[in-house]
Amino acid sequence: MIVERLQAYCRHSKVLPERMIAFRDGVSEGQYGEVLKDELPQIFAAFRTIDPESRNYHPILSMIVCGKRHNERFFPTDSAYADKDDNTRPGIVVDKGVTSVLDFDLYLQAHAGLLGMVKSTHYVVLYDESELGADDVQQGVHSTSYLYARTTKVVTLVLPAFYADILCERARYWI
Repeated sequence: MIVERLQAYCRHSKVLPERMIAFRDGVSEGQYGEVLKDELPQIFAAFRTIDPESRNYHPILSMIVCGKRHNERFFPTDSAYADKDDNTRPGIVVDKGVTSVLDFDLYLQAHAGLLGMVKSTHYVVLYDESELGADDVQQGVHSTSYLYARTTKVVTLVLPAFYADILCERARYWI
């Protein structure tokens, strides 16, 4: 699938991308090693097949896992930081205290709660050749969450993963 997407990108823009950020959803903490061991070499193999003569195409790659299946909840420390439903305001980032000391991870609540308690999304940078800083990842993920075409509101998950979830849900009905 990566080869097909890169070829489509090249047909449209007449050049291959120099940088690629892959968002991966549906991965539990115990599967991070498997993703790095199994999926990352397949991505690199896909890069080599794009330019079979020289086999030296290798964009700067970052792989970020995003997930909503966690038990962390965040509460405003003061009513000044709360929305009308006493949830934390949209755009809150938690990258200290409850995050891992070993991993590059963060919790981002980009959206406002429509009903009940708001649940943030957990992002873990598994692989990063571009040496993205924490602020770059946080701002990029948060900004991308506003680009959903169906609504003017922000969505809970970074947009590429959100669209992939929608497509998988639709494909399930056809398989």
